[in-house]
Amino acid sequence: MKSFASIGSDVQTPVPTVQNRAYATSRLEEEIDRAQREPNYEFSVLLVQFEGLMDITGRLGHAPTDDVWQLAINVLSQDLKPKDLCCRLGGDDFLVILPSASAAEAAVLVDRLRQRWQPKPGSREAGILLNAGCASYPGSGTTVESLFAAADQSLYTYALAHEVPTTAAAAGLQQVA
Repeated sequence: MKSFASIGSDVQTPVPTVQNRAYATSRLEEEIDRAQREPNYEFSVLLVQFEGLMDITGRLGHAPTDDVWQLAINVLSQDLKPKDLCCRLGGDDFLVILPSASAAEAAVLVDRLRQRWQPKPGSREAGILLNAGCASYPGSGTTVESLFAAADQSLYTYALAHEVPTTAAAAGLQQVA
């Protein structure tokens, strides 16, 4: 049995290299501080949701789904540079911090993630949907909260436009601007 590393809220996942939400917030604050010191500095964030990942873990347990978590992390980290950071926010939500990445570079990475997540029909991960959105400093926001909100809006705008049944969309919720 694989060992678990605690990351995030109430669930343990088999990915020791993924940081938690508190670390993500701290790193975002550092990136914002850097951007305020360096006028031409920009960076981007991705909000990635593996809708249904927590559901299969809840149904099958942790050990039987280690490989599914690892597959999700591999898809997330395949194109990341050494300076990029992947953090688990909780549940099946992840934040990727891309230092020095433009909005266009972030959008390309989001498209790659969406294309790469192609679970085999009949596999345990076949019911898991990858939703992703991005935001960039300073164009999308200049605070941790505004960057989270912009990335979240980007994720849900895509999901609604493509009829991806996210939890919020399935519940009929709309974000108020």
